[in-house]
Amino acid sequence: MSVMIEGPEGVGMVRLLAIAHSLALEINTGMKMSRGLSPLAVAQRDGITSKRTKKGALRDVVAAIKQAHIDQGRPAYEPSSVIVRAME
Repeated sequence: MSVMIEGPEGVGMVRLLAIAHSLALEINTGMKMSRGLSPLAVAQRDGITSKRTKKGALRDVVAAIKQAHIDQGRPAYEPSSVIVRAME
């Protein structure tokens, strides 16, 4: 299966999904996603969250993804099991 990313909305959605999965990776395993900015810092810088914890930021990012799906007329977003485990 392949996915076509079209337009700025698609790029923004991929960015949100990358931030969400990066936060989930750090929460679930303790591993760092990159040596640059942390996904928490990126989410704060982009105005997605003002939370200071990774779990709180992940909840805000998932809420932003769900809202973007509604705004774009897409089917409801269901977080992956990795993200759900990180939010528990």
